[in-house]
Amino acid sequence: MDVRVVDAFVESPRSTMLPLQPTSVHRSIQRTEAINHKSRETTILFSSTSTKPLYDGTNYTFPDTQTPAGVAELLEVSFIHGCMQLASGYVDVLKMFIAVSISAYEAGFSIDSILEELEDKDTSVNTANRPLMDEEKLLRRNWICVIYLTLSAMQYTQSASSLAVDVAIKSIPKDIETRYGDLVTKIPEAYKVNSRKALSVEDLMIGGGGGDENLNPVEKAVLLQSLKVATLTPVVVNEAQEARESTGNNPKNELKVPTPPIEGAF
Repeated sequence: MDVRVVDAFVESPRSTMLPLQPTSVHRSIQRTEAINHKSRETTILFSSTSTKPLYDGTNYTFPDTQTPAGVAELLEVSFIHGCMQLASGYVDVLKMFIAVSISAYEAGFSIDSILEELEDKDTSVNTANRPLMDEEKLLRRNWICVIYLTLSAMQYTQSASSLAVDVAIKSIPKDIETRYGDLVTKIPEAYKVNSRKALSVEDLMIGGGGGDENLNPVEKAVLLQSLKVATLTPVVVNEAQEARESTGNNPKNELKVPTPPIEGAF
């Protein structure tokens, strides 16, 4: 069957980030099923936006992720859609943001180089259809930094060279190490290889260490959301490893699709 996806995301222009509405997805599925009954040759998904779909295999062309510019473009797109999905309780696009950050860590791209490229992508790509607020840029910056910090605490190397890892670790800002260092160190202590259970933000906050009592509401929200990303980082690492193993052991090279750690969802 030839499947063609047209503008798969629904987004309100000139507005703040809003969660994707499940009813829109439901209508798309109903429309797809109706078309399937009429024709087995082509399936088309409709929506009301000109935003480029996020996933490969659609009409979105992935950039070259071997460069900081390519990584920055994927981070720009996945951050916007990840925020919208997170408001609805879904984390699949957020996992893409984490996966791209992990690949940047493996490649030895410094955080400063990625942030510099992101400033350009905010203008040239502009997935949000508006300038990002300072709080949103701060949240995105903290997400990237916390992912790097978590990988460092896990002593993650995978296919990365020691030189690349050293460059990535040295690029972690001091304020991130001060704010999140003690909290993130709990992740490798509790995380087991091949474990499907992720630590919760509450698990990390037990015993304090984050200094959140002196934070204003915006700073505290950034802290909690960044810790959520930290707890998902080893989950994404594990699922990526499972996907690689599934292609190696499967003669048909069928990828095992990663799923969010939502109990009872899959």
